[in-house]
Amino acid sequence: MKPEYFDFEHPLSLEKITVLVADFRDWYSKSRRQPTLNGMTPIEYRNHAVLKII
Repeated sequence: MKPEYFDFEHPLSLEKITVLVADFRDWYSKSRRQPTLNGMTPIEYRNHAVLKII
């Protein structure tokens, strides 16, 4: 996780930090477009692969 993620957020509690880290993790692993997946998100890539099989 890059420290720049917190440049505009200044969490003052452990709960807020936990929420921010969880949001970043979800974005990074589910919503981020990835060049290695032809610019698709992981979810789009999985759905595309399933459609090719059917």
